Amino acid sequence: MATIIQNSEHLTAEIKVEKNILQLSKQNDPEALRKLFKQFLPENETIYSTEYLGIQGIWGFGAHSFACLTECRVADIKIDSFGEIVYQDGYLEEINSAIVVQPSKLKLYVVLIIACVLAIPSFGITLLLLPLIVRYYYRIVQCGLVFWIREGVPVYIFSNRSLLNRANNFCRNVALARENRIKSIKKMHA
Repeated sequence: MATIIQNSEHLTAEIKVEKNILQLSKQNDPEALRKLFKQFLPENETIYSTEYLGIQGIWGFGAHSFACLTECRVADIKIDSFGEIVYQDGYLEEINSAIVVQPSKLKLYVVLIIACVLAIPSFGITLLLLPLIVRYYYRIVQCGLVFWIREGVPVYIFSNRSLLNRANNFCRNVALARENRIKSIKKMHA
């Protein structure tokens, strides 16, 4: 579980995520993901779904991407290997629109052709490196979900291309939860 340590002299806070919770969260363990997000949410807020959506960046140096849908908000956490933690959220009723981004393969093919042309003398090595080039490309190129929040920062949730179906299902769940949230707010004000 993450803990917040406050230093009253400097009025700073440090968030630490326990390694076992992080490891289980990277395996898409629902209970670990709930614990990861609960530290940022009000105690009484119900979590509907959570997802691990991959790592953006080079192996060992990238940021792991986690998504959460609650009764009130959509949220994401990015945690990199050097301890940076970024939490973002937006209220469901404030979402203007959402997009799912899957990058074109054309840019990838251009990168592969350039790699082959530059490495003509060592063509065999290039063939061995092609799978790594493809994986590296998709760890860097933007892929995932973006929720545009009214008058706020968009909530961007990175997803590995191989986990984009998981991200797409998450996006559909957000859309359904948003509709239900708006209906319940209208009923409260009626």
